[in-house]
Amino acid sequence: MSRYEDILHLPRPAPAVEPAPWQRGAQFSPFAALTGFDQVVAEEGRLTDSPIELGEDARLALDAALARLKEKEGERPQVVLTWFCPDSRKAGGSYITSLGRLKKLDEARQLLVLTSGEEIPLGQLFFVQEPAAGAED
Repeated sequence: MSRYEDILHLPRPAPAVEPAPWQRGAQFSPFAALTGFDQVVAEEGRLTDSPIELGEDARLALDAALARLKEKEGERPQVVLTWFCPDSRKAGGSYITSLGRLKKLDEARQLLVLTSGEEIPLGQLFFVQEPAAGAED
């Protein structure tokens, strides 16, 4: 008789409580070995734009539009502004278009202030447009 001959042909014992399939699979589920890794990967994958250097003609047109706005500052004209907003967490940024009424063109602080309180740096302006006469609110 061999060593395990007495138990070799016995049926396999069943566990007292059979775990549910989702409980058995839990041991194989992923875990966060590196906390914050997903956020770092998402941040690196986030796209930013580079600021565009304005040519001489575009710079002259922008300066002329700002001069017209300065003349109409008391009337609080409605303006559409496209400007570059630098990203606080990585190189580059994004272009934002703002619609609002001009409150003040502050040349000392180099800001264009809208009645909403939004302050746009003059050095970040890309495009200034006054909406057509019929488009005002």
